[in-house]
Amino acid sequence: MPAVGRAFGLRDVPLVYSLQRSGAPLDLESAIVEPMRPLTTAMRNYFSQMVGQQRQMTYVVRGQRDGQKLRGFVQIRARLTRPEADIVFLAPSLGSRRNSASRDVWEELLSHACQQAGMQQRQRVFAKLRAGDSDSIEAFRRVGFTIYAQEMVYRLDHLPAAVPPTLLSLRPYETRDNWGIQRLFCHAAPRGVQQVECQSGQGWALPGVSLERRAQRLVWEVASEVRGYVSLRRGVHGHWLRVLIDHDDRENAEALILTALAQIGPSVRPVYSSVRGYEPDLQYALQHLGFRQQAEQLLLVKTTVVPIKEPVLAWLPVPERGVEAAPTTSRLHSSLDQQG
Repeated sequence: MPAVGRAFGLRDVPLVYSLQRSGAPLDLESAIVEPMRPLTTAMRNYFSQMVGQQRQMTYVVRGQRDGQKLRGFVQIRARLTRPEADIVFLAPSLGSRRNSASRDVWEELLSHACQQAGMQQRQRVFAKLRAGDSDSIEAFRRVGFTIYAQEMVYRLDHLPAAVPPTLLSLRPYETRDNWGIQRLFCHAAPRGVQQVECQSGQGWALPGVSLERRAQRLVWEVASEVRGYVSLRRGVHGHWLRVLIDHDDRENAEALILTALAQIGPSVRPVYSSVRGYEPDLQYALQHLGFRQQAEQLLLVKTTVVPIKEPVLAWLPVPERGVEAAPTTSRLHSSLDQQG
């Protein structure tokens, strides 16, 4: 059997089951907030495609190439409101003893997944890789991914024993806040990041919008101007916090984070917070409040080839100049009637 990527089917259940423990999860946030075994995800989405609600695709490769066995699978999740997708799981991990040709497996699976994403009108595919994992980074680069940003993940094991009274006044997010939140992002993000993450006509993807377990979203407003934004997702193994604050209000970063922590209430689960490399003020504020750096990730993107759907033109025959069109039966009868 040739080793080419294809969509997951019921015959692939043993393959996914045997490899899921040796795979590489690439979505740390979902693994903490709403963990799900890859086989469960594959099965759920396999049956959901029957009612047209498939959101996460699983692709497998199983066969031989140049005398080597290639076995593996990839999972890619489409974003709800944008023509984009994320690579969230790959198996087996590079260097796994289960498959000595895992690099070839990754390249075949990534190429196939990105091709299928383009066929589904997904213009960009994103991924997050652990910084320093040179083998994984090289595998993604070989299929066209490029690094465009850096992200740090911080962890707070215990909430403060006595969270101070609310320091800032937060209110629930409303649709009218979109422009103000976009402004916060544009003030913080370098031009290169904006070009990657801002979709024409829709702007930046707000944290907590495109995920299945929706986040609690709050806004800090001063004089009818959005000055800060908080996205908080409560999960199984912990909570995930994302904060945006205006650069001119960086001295209020700690107060905004503390106000967000007060929303959690009593909890024994840790709090995680992801911060971009270009947000040093937030990094300092988190560290000052007791957060410890848990991971460092590189953000990658690949632009897909989206097929253009052209309308099918119904061409009409046009007679050549000087050539009379052949008379039809109805026209002959009409002519004879007139002569009679």
